[in-house]
Amino acid sequence: MAAAAAAAISCGMAPGAALGGISENASSAMAYLRADLEFSKGLGNAEPAAVASAERFVVQTVAECPGALTAAPRTGGFSEMRREAGVAVLFAFARPFDVPALAFARRVSRLRWTSRRLTSRVRLLAVDDREEARLLPPDLCADLRTWTAGGYRSVPAETKRVLASQESEGTHVGDEEILRLLRPLENARMSALARSINGSHAQIAHSVDSALPAILKRMATGLGIEGAAASSSLRSHARPPLG
Repeated sequence: MAAAAAAAISCGMAPGAALGGISENASSAMAYLRADLEFSKGLGNAEPAAVASAERFVVQTVAECPGALTAAPRTGGFSEMRREAGVAVLFAFARPFDVPALAFARRVSRLRWTSRRLTSRVRLLAVDDREEARLLPPDLCADLRTWTAGGYRSVPAETKRVLASQESEGTHVGDEEILRLLRPLENARMSALARSINGSHAQIAHSVDSALPAILKRMATGLGIEGAAASSSLRSHARPPLG
């Protein structure tokens, strides 16, 4: 009991609250880890659909605006338009992940701990997942046409919105942060679950890193962005969310 209370205090709880909330803390921690493991399984199950979605998007885009960047000057807004192309592939790739992400958000959004920080971070993570699922994908060809029609002088407002939205994701709550906050509350069973979750996430990330480069290369070639460096630039802006 004393060890558990000390662990709870290290998570930012008052001693009395820690002693009174140990059972709730443990129950919520286990519920979160189970939900996270199910989320990981859902990501793995959705990966083939994610790859198919991204490949379909590339085919449709290249058919709608083939070679759209071939004649574009490689200065000014070219970098932003190239980045939007990578982000657009990411959107298509990530859509099948919305189902497991929303299921995860539903399961964890009402969990609570005596640590207000932990409770608020988990709830914010659930809010982030819901908001990401509501984001509208960019209309890449429309933005490329707008940029071209304007003589390549100014980046479309929609392109700026898309890129700003993507950049803001770096400030969101991550699953790794939550697992770190839960660590002082873990028992042996929870630690085993956490290791399974980390292993599953690593495996999915490896699979994604193997699948995306070829898809991004086809997009780069289809839009007229030649060379390995161009494909690499698209890839640097196309990292799917893994929680």
